[in-house]
Amino acid sequence: MAEPSAWERYIREGRDRTQATQRQIQAFVNNMVRDGQLRAGEAQKAIDDIQGRLAKQLADTQKRVRETIRDELKRIGVATKSDLDRLERKVARLEKQIATQKASKSAPAKAASKSAAKKSPAKKSAAKRSA
Repeated sequence: MAEPSAWERYIREGRDRTQATQRQIQAFVNNMVRDGQLRAGEAQKAIDDIQGRLAKQLADTQKRVRETIRDELKRIGVATKSDLDRLERKVARLEKQIATQKASKSAPAKAASKSAAKKSPAKKSAAKRSA
C-alpha cells in the first residue's frame, strides 16, 4: 500500500485529535458529575459550552495563522490570487486591443490591394509602341 501523503497524514492527525478532544471533554464532564461538581442534567450543556469555546479558539487561531501566512507571502513578494486575476484581465484587454489594431491596419491594406487590382493595366511605353 502506498505511503499516505503529508496532507493525508495532516488530515488524519486532525481527525484523531478532534476525536481525542471529544473523549477528553466527555471524560472531564463525567468526572465533574461523579465528583458532584456538576449535576447530570447539566452535563450536555457543559459539553456544548466547552465545545463552543474550543471551536471559537480554533477559529481565532486559524484566522491568525491565515493572516500571518498572508503577511509573510506579501512580505516576500508572492503574488496573490487577486493579483493574478487582475493580470489575467489586463492581458485579455491588451490582446483585444492588439486584435482590434491588427484588424484596422489590415483593412486599409486589403482595400488598397483590391483597388489596385481593379485598375486597368498600364499603357505601353512609346518605345514599345514603335517596336
